[in-house]
Amino acid sequence: DYLKNSLQKNFGEIEIISKPEHKAVDFMILKIKEPLTHVYISVVDLKYQNLEVIITPQLTEKWLTSVFAKQNNCTVAINGEAGMNPRQGCGFGEWIGNWIVKGKTVLLMDNEKRPFLSFDKNSHAKYFREELVDKTVTEEKYNTIWGRFDILVEGKNLEREPQWQQPRTIMGIDQTGSKLFLLVVDGRQPAYSMGIGLKEAAEILLSLGCYNAMSCDQGGSACMYLKSAGGLVSRPSDDGRERFTYNHFGIKINK
Repeated sequence: DYLKNSLQKNFGEIEIISKPEHKAVDFMILKIKEPLTHVYISVVDLKYQNLEVIITPQLTEKWLTSVFAKQNNCTVAINGEAGMNPRQGCGFGEWIGNWIVKGKTVLLMDNEKRPFLSFDKNSHAKYFREELVDKTVTEEKYNTIWGRFDILVEGKNLEREPQWQQPRTIMGIDQTGSKLFLLVVDGRQPAYSMGIGLKEAAEILLSLGCYNAMSCDQGGSACMYLKSAGGLVSRPSDDGRERFTYNHFGIKINK
């Protein structure tokens, strides 16, 4: 009720469908009536003992998030970076940053425009905002993935792209670094989901207790996979099919 009341102040009529995915993963769907939009959110308890952060281990040709998720038995997964355009071999262009997997460097290309999110061996998370340039490999960066823009920094909504209706993929954490927020918004589909601005996405995350968050590759690349669904729960925009990306992010729950 608190969450719904908080969201209705900013979005008007909204429906919240809660579907617990696992003890460590809460999944919900937000259906915003105006503009018509579907938002998918997974909230992950990073303190869960048998949880493992999974990131694509090497730079190869692009491949699908759903394939990555199934190969790694992920409970939940989202897309990473597709680079300059949807084509294979297009390169990253300006959309490049730090990429570390299990302590091994894939890319160390951080700059003052790229935020990144890191996890230590115990999956405790730390957020590095855009303006901080850090190309070192330390224990707190055991697993690292970058984003495109800060949208929420230390509890402050940066109010980027207000009311710009787009598909979105967003990653964030709470103030303690023990809770992870994965948010995907479907968009560019008038009869189903229009999308939202980064300002509005940040408002949703604030209502959930998020403290720092970054926008990742969006548009037709935006997607969320759930193991219980056996595939994508979101509906990619543009060509209507899941797009290939260079890297991916997932959460695996080991028994």
